[in-house]
Amino acid sequence: MLTLKLWARELIAVTAAFSSLLALSAEASVAAHPERSIFALGAQQFGLSLGYGNGVRWAGSGTIEGHRVREFIALLHWQIDITRAPLREPPAWYAGGLALRAEGTLLANFRPRSGVAGGLGLLLRYSLHRWRPWSPYVQIGAGVIGLGFDLVDQDDGLAFIPQAGVGVGYRLSQHLSLDLGWRFHHISNAFSHLPNGGIDSSQLLLGLAYQLD
Repeated sequence: MLTLKLWARELIAVTAAFSSLLALSAEASVAAHPERSIFALGAQQFGLSLGYGNGVRWAGSGTIEGHRVREFIALLHWQIDITRAPLREPPAWYAGGLALRAEGTLLANFRPRSGVAGGLGLLLRYSLHRWRPWSPYVQIGAGVIGLGFDLVDQDDGLAFIPQAGVGVGYRLSQHLSLDLGWRFHHISNAFSHLPNGGIDSSQLLLGLAYQLD
């Protein structure tokens, strides 16, 4: 438990340093590129999100120990817009853009026992453009993860992570944006090995993203 607390402190320190670096970079570039839109075909960003996950019972999953999971979450992402921004100004309320998002996932579980998991995910995110600088979004995706939670009802090893969520982004500057999101996250191995009780969790995430030139 002490190790996990130290790990969490390290994550907070890294996030603070990362945020400062992004803020300095964004301030330096706003004046040079005032016309750039963050919603454009091929626009790319990368970022870091931290959060907390709480295990839940849902559709028969996590009935023994899965629902007791409590986890720290760290996500590194790269995202690219795959549709063009709406031409109409102001855009219709439903108008938005679709982005492809790749995530590296690290989970540190501290209940009912200590454990870690790491993997990769791929998501599609649809963001609304009407209320800029706010950009509400929905997303759905899946990936793979190496699980090491040592639970009674979910075997460790290779597993899959289907997930879906909602959230909102807020544009702080030309390059920097804040992201607050919630997602439903599932872990199971599709019965490739037993036991496979599944782990469902409700995750809350706060992140920073940097828009590339």
